[in-house]
Amino acid sequence: MCFNTPLLEVLSINLYRIGSENNQFDLRFKFRGLPPLIKELYVRCRFQKFLDAGEVSNSYSHLRTLGINAFCFEKVDEVASLLSLIGGALNLQILDIKACSCKNEAVSEPILQFWEEQNHLPLSLNQLQKVTLRSFHGKDFEMRFIQFVLANSPILKEITVECMKNPDFNQDEVKAVLVPLCMASTEFNWVGGTYESGSDDSSDSDDNSNSPYSSDSD
Repeated sequence: MCFNTPLLEVLSINLYRIGSENNQFDLRFKFRGLPPLIKELYVRCRFQKFLDAGEVSNSYSHLRTLGINAFCFEKVDEVASLLSLIGGALNLQILDIKACSCKNEAVSEPILQFWEEQNHLPLSLNQLQKVTLRSFHGKDFEMRFIQFVLANSPILKEITVECMKNPDFNQDEVKAVLVPLCMASTEFNWVGGTYESGSDDSSDSDDNSNSPYSSDSD
């Protein structure tokens, strides 16, 4: 799918699961680049199915807000696509991501190796001011992403982490790791017990009314 919309500023992609809980999307199209003047992008489907890393290598200097639902922090190609997109969004100010319900308990080696490599390739998020991570599971690959963002966002004003209900990790230990990484001017907000474990990532409703994905029927 190609855009012939040179003035389009807001794009929202909403693809919902239909049928049984195990009926996943079979997305049979890709977007070949985004509108050049896009300011707000909201993706409510699996991010890697929506856009390939090779298609987000362009510069989107007008993009200010990026919201992603059902994002898998464990998949290298998905994380690489996201970093490629925000790396080209030089004026990105708001980043809002809801993690998917990753089923694997053990952290895969490829994603850990990927983050080790990123330590030598800093990303300049010089305009990023607000970050929200929803449906936080306390996984190491989620922690790596937050640490990476904090290390590369010099003017970040606010970061909010909304975790799962009845988390299987020590919330105080997680906060003890993340809070010292914030700059003195950065406000760190921790919201406990926001999402049910195993909740449907593609449902029409969200637990938090402030989420950019909550809307009227489409």
